[in-house]
Amino acid sequence: MQTTAEMEGGVAKTLAIAHDWKAKGDFRSELSCLGGALDELLSIAVMQHDTPEAGVAYLHGRRADKLLLRYRDLNAILLDAFRQGYETTAVDNGVTVTHLCWLLGRNTLGDAQLAIACDVEIAKLWPHTKFWDEYHRALAYLIARTPYTPRLPAKLRGYEKHWVPYLDLIAALTSGRDGEPELAACAESFARRNRDKRLTDWKRHDGDGRVPVRWDFRASSILARWRTGQS
Repeated sequence: MQTTAEMEGGVAKTLAIAHDWKAKGDFRSELSCLGGALDELLSIAVMQHDTPEAGVAYLHGRRADKLLLRYRDLNAILLDAFRQGYETTAVDNGVTVTHLCWLLGRNTLGDAQLAIACDVEIAKLWPHTKFWDEYHRALAYLIARTPYTPRLPAKLRGYEKHWVPYLDLIAALTSGRDGEPELAACAESFARRNRDKRLTDWKRHDGDGRVPVRWDFRASSILARWRTGQS
C-alpha cells in the first residue's frame, strides 16, 4: 500500500500537469487532471484518516475547496459548449464531486454537479448504468427533501449491492424517519465490503478486502447534505 507521502506526490504531479494544460487553454485535459487529483485526495482522506472529521479536515488543508471551484468553472465551460452544439465536448457527469462538495459544506457546488449528472441530454452521449441513474435520482430527491422510493434494476452487480443501503437511507430520511436502521445497514455493508477480497475498488474510495478504507464518505456526505437543509 502506498504511503500518504507517495500518494500526495502523485497529486502534486497531476496538478502540475493540470497547470500546463491550463496554460495551453485545454479545458478538457485540465478538468481530467483535476478530477484525478480530487479522486486521489479523497482516497487519502478515507484510507489514511480514522474519522470523517479528520478526513474532511485533511481535504480542507489540501485546499480541495479551491480545486472544486476550478473544477466547477471548467465543467461549466464544457457544458456551455455542449449546449451550443459541440457534442464532442466531454462534460463530466459523474457524482463523486457532488459527494466531495457536500463533505466540505459546498452544497451549491455539489448540487450543480448533480444536476449535470441527472441531465438526460448529456446522458444520451455519456450514459450511466441503470443503477447509477437511480443513484443520481435518489440524491436529487434528497436535495428536494421529497419522499423517495427506490426503483432498483432487476439485476445488481458487484458494488451495486453494497450501494443499495444508501438509497434506502435516503428513502428513510425523505420520508420522515430517523434512518437509524438504514444507517446501520450502510455501516454493515461498509464493513463487509472492506473485508471482501473478491471486490476491487479501483479508485480506493469505498474500500475492498485488499485495500480497505477507514470511513464511509457516501453516508457521511449524504447526512451532511441532509442536515444542512435546502441550499
